[in-house]
Amino acid sequence: MPGVPLCTLRTYQPTPTTVRFTVSTRAAPEQFVGRLAHYLLLAGRLVLASIIVLILWMKWQNVFQYSSHLPFALAQSGPGYGMKWIAERVQAQYLVPIALLFLWLIVQRGYKGRGFR
Repeated sequence: MPGVPLCTLRTYQPTPTTVRFTVSTRAAPEQFVGRLAHYLLLAGRLVLASIIVLILWMKWQNVFQYSSHLPFALAQSGPGYGMKWIAERVQAQYLVPIALLFLWLIVQRGYKGRGFR
């Protein structure tokens, strides 16, 4: 299945004294429920990252005195009000590092890989 990570062992530069390899500890989901959970988690991470980027964009507009416009359907929704409230109330010196930290956490893998030398 494309896009689903597999459990792999990659060996690089094999020599009699040193072997460098990476082990992935996450097996590919084989059942429908596992695949569904994988893709739902991926979609949730994309939505959350998009919300964070929109909040940062709104803050950018507020800092430089532009009008903060969101698409009408989003601006009139609960999440739209929440994003606008966060962008207006939280100072940029706190919002930007926290948003970047959350973005960094979102792009992290959901499993561990270890490299050995």
